[in-house]
Amino acid sequence: MKQAHPHIFFKTYTWLAAALFFYLLSLAFSTPYTRQSVIGLERKNLEKYIQARQKEFEKFVADTAMIYRLAVRSGAEGELEKITENTDGIFIFRQTATGGDALIFWSNQYTYPPDKIHAIPDGEYFEHLDNGFYVCIKKTLQTTQPEERLRVIGLIPVRYNYFVETDYLHDDFAHSKKAISRITLSGTPTEYPVSSLSGKTLFYIAAKAQPLIARTGSLAVILKITVILCLLLFIHFISEKTARKYGPLRGISMLVVSIVLLRLLSYYTSFPINFRQFELFDPAVYGSNPVHKSLGDLLINAVLFCWIVLYAWNKLAPAGRFSIVTGKYHFIAGTGCILVVLAFTFLMAGTIRSLAADSKISFDVINFFSLSQYTVFGFATLSVLAIGYYFFIRIMMLALAAYFHKNFYIVYLVIIIAGLSWLTFKIESPLLSFYMLVMCGWCCTCGCCV
Repeated sequence: MKQAHPHIFFKTYTWLAAALFFYLLSLAFSTPYTRQSVIGLERKNLEKYIQARQKEFEKFVADTAMIYRLAVRSGAEGELEKITENTDGIFIFRQTATGGDALIFWSNQYTYPPDKIHAIPDGEYFEHLDNGFYVCIKKTLQTTQPEERLRVIGLIPVRYNYFVETDYLHDDFAHSKKAISRITLSGTPTEYPVSSLSGKTLFYIAAKAQPLIARTGSLAVILKITVILCLLLFIHFISEKTARKYGPLRGISMLVVSIVLLRLLSYYTSFPINFRQFELFDPAVYGSNPVHKSLGDLLINAVLFCWIVLYAWNKLAPAGRFSIVTGKYHFIAGTGCILVVLAFTFLMAGTIRSLAADSKISFDVINFFSLSQYTVFGFATLSVLAIGYYFFIRIMMLALAAYFHKNFYIVYLVIIIAGLSWLTFKIESPLLSFYMLVMCGWCCTCGCCV
């Protein structure tokens, strides 16, 4: 008789060999950044951003005809729209013979130039204004009137600094939102000066006083993600092989143990990749406990959980084997299943509530402009959790039906007793009513899964 899947062993270990090959290859392309190289890169990017804005300002000032039109309020609508779309502040003052400076044009209302800039020579200066730190550029132009001049002042935002942060106002660097976690402005000279186009040192930056997250190049990241995929395929095929040879329960156990060990390895080491280098794994966006340290961790755990549950359903449903323990201990095993279902339901409800209430992720779909890339990943996480929980409950309900011979009155009784006993210890918790609703809702709908 011809053996089914004759090449499964070769295919299985081929994936392991491929994972090892790509991991060794990634080491050759890994160029982990040191603290000095990261700060140096941030200094270079910040300086490049400021100098690019300076060039735009100089281009604007060079068009004296347009500036004169703006001074007499006769600028074309297209010119005004182009200027006001710029995030930099552009202000035009008229200096009269009496020495006064009258504001005659401004591109936005985000901030206002400091008064002292009118008394200092033309050039670029670093100033702390009401809502952050700016590079102020001053340029004086002569008009057709001998005793009248125009002062053109440009404000280039460097770092926003608000008295109170909101959902729309964050303390960030203007050139990159990632920079706030790596660098800070320094009040004393450091080895990282930021200069203008003329070579003048505007300010200094320094590294933030926190551990530097090891980062790798893009090619190494792609190779290490390939390593992860190969390892997961290897785990899946070795679990399939175990299930065919020793039965579905051992195959499921192999899958669970392998995934848990690989996940623990990723928590305590940077193998196969340091996830903390990605924004999705930033605890500042979401982080509820040591297991779900970030939105990325929660998404990975949700995907792995869903994979395990779907694999178990695929193996157990065709065989119809949901009652593992038989004989006189079946009632104890059934009661254990009820407690597992109850605990997991509370855990799932708490995770979903935490994702919506304890994070900086906006799920307000009515307010479109409050949504971000984290909203997309948040909804993806909720969807994967819902799918995994649905099939988990289907497996457990069929197991309970086998243990209690479809007598769900006992199931309800054990759930109520266990649930109320647990909630007794949460009597002072503000989430007491939330978990009460979860338990009541589950009791009302559990029969639908059978």
